[in-house]
Amino acid sequence: MTQIKQTKSTHFRKIAAKTKQEKTQMGKELGAAIENKAEKYPSIGEWKSSIFTVKEKCIGCEMCVKHCPEAAITTKEIGDKKRAEIDQSFCKGCGICENVCPVEAIEVKKM
Repeated sequence: MTQIKQTKSTHFRKIAAKTKQEKTQMGKELGAAIENKAEKYPSIGEWKSSIFTVKEKCIGCEMCVKHCPEAAITTKEIGDKKRAEIDQSFCKGCGICENVCPVEAIEVKKM
């Protein structure tokens, strides 16, 4: 772990010393490396086997919205109340929303 931290810190010092053109090239190379690694993993996985439902008891506090790392949750006005809505196409199934909801309005169902 220490070696990784040292490598990262050395790497970031090198980046800081680079010109804008060199940084742009480094970004392209890094992007290509990340893209190649991503090919090893399927675009769908076990995490997609969850269905998230928002129950009527949602109070619209937006705790789930604030904590969702994928920005998959928004709130919608329904009458005079706000209610969370989960976009299943962005949701990765991490379950953070279920854990931060103060009224347990979000439920994860494994398929």
